[in-house]
Amino acid sequence: MAADRQYSDAVLDSMQLAYGEGFLSPGGAQETRDLVAGLTVENKLCLDFGSGVGGASMLLADELGARHVTGVDVEPAAVERASRSASATGLATKTNFQVIEPEVELPFEAETFDIVITKDVICHVSDKVALFKCIHRVLRPGATFNIADWLLGRSAEGRPVFDDWLAKLNAYGLVFHYQTVDNYVTALEQAGFIDIQTTDHSSWSAETAKTQLDRALGEAKAVTASALGESGYEQRTALTRARLASLESGGVEHWLMRAVKPA
Repeated sequence: MAADRQYSDAVLDSMQLAYGEGFLSPGGAQETRDLVAGLTVENKLCLDFGSGVGGASMLLADELGARHVTGVDVEPAAVERASRSASATGLATKTNFQVIEPEVELPFEAETFDIVITKDVICHVSDKVALFKCIHRVLRPGATFNIADWLLGRSAEGRPVFDDWLAKLNAYGLVFHYQTVDNYVTALEQAGFIDIQTTDHSSWSAETAKTQLDRALGEAKAVTASALGESGYEQRTALTRARLASLESGGVEHWLMRAVKPA
């Protein structure tokens, strides 16, 4: 169900340099805001599935006023960092972070949460229907499941560019299970969700990727190279270039989705 552990300490450091403190995927804080746009987060109980080092969870708790946010992740080092950050920013009473095991049921009672978010994590999960059923179980009736994720593009011309990016990801030690947006919608329906909304976020993500590449080649170069070593820096930069090329070619797409558990 859950994604396997894949991120070393050095990778965690370099990803925050690229995406902003507290975030391990493109888009950072603004994408988190977009993910829950139109929802009332204030005083809600939230679950952040794949919470990483806690940036999205703490944004929900602090800026958006959630009553409490639980973050779960398969990476112990990320969970430890998230807990430290929450304590340092005075959010320890409004958040908690815990390690979950891959392929194991979520450790919560049924109908616990008002809102579940997940940001760029489900692409690591092979059995999406099984995961979506787990999320469905812990949501309260009428609650929402909010997804940002990388999806397999619909452009045949972009497939070779996508394949090149995927090969670079695999060489970096990262494993992905990309699906199309139609497959995501079907999986959500099979898990019992209704009123599924999808928003193509690819153009915004491409602009963000350009900004991140410029930063990696400029102000963040010295720090990133120090954290990863010169070869690690070059590999990381190649990944960023390949992701941008895949977005621009349509080989990969980035989508926001919202699904509702029936009342």
